[in-house]
Amino acid sequence: MSKKSIKYSFTLLILGVLSARGQKEIISENQDLLWTRYHLTTHFSDRWKWVNEADNRVFLSSFHRAQFIGHTHVHRALGKNTEASVGFTYSNVNPPEPFKTNPQSTSEYRPFQELYFKQEMSHDRVKLQHRFRTEERFFDPMDGVTNFNWRFRYQLALSYSINRVIEAKANEEIFINAGKNIIYNTFDASRLYGALAFKIGKPLTFEAGYLRSVQQLSTGNQFLKRDNIRLTLFHQISPNS
Repeated sequence: MSKKSIKYSFTLLILGVLSARGQKEIISENQDLLWTRYHLTTHFSDRWKWVNEADNRVFLSSFHRAQFIGHTHVHRALGKNTEASVGFTYSNVNPPEPFKTNPQSTSEYRPFQELYFKQEMSHDRVKLQHRFRTEERFFDPMDGVTNFNWRFRYQLALSYSINRVIEAKANEEIFINAGKNIIYNTFDASRLYGALAFKIGKPLTFEAGYLRSVQQLSTGNQFLKRDNIRLTLFHQISPNS
């Protein structure tokens, strides 16, 4: 990966952090979530794999659902350290009101495209990865009109293998909105994540982590801050093996 690309990536991170610091009103009371995710990867060859994810998110204060989101995406290796994917996301989100009964949810239908770049490191136990994602976001129609906007995401991910069983992970991701319907919240969100992953036999890995998220609402002067617990079960299978 070129030095120019790396500088661009870190510039996005800095812009996201500066945007988050410009907060005017922070909404955080009773907003923390528990994320539980199942992540299945099916390997067809050294070049091709299919990833499916199901992620359920509930409010820790009430255990009412905040969001369900599912992803399916096909990956192809373009080289030793480069990978591309195309996929689709379905998301169903409830309002940020944990104790509200019968909330009116919003569904989203989201095609996306990704590029992954793995950066060579001097230490074999350390891995650094850059992920760029473009999303086309279609929301439930309002007054007969479908709401649409673009979103661009950059994630910088670092991992360190402590031993053969345990791996430490950390990543930061920045979300940028674009489109004619985006007026006040060009900066959409930032997520900072840290976790420990534990291998359970050959096909399974359990991961437990903490995720701090800050999201700018469409009003522009309100930010939704959440401290989340994330639990993930990773499952790897190879039908041809």
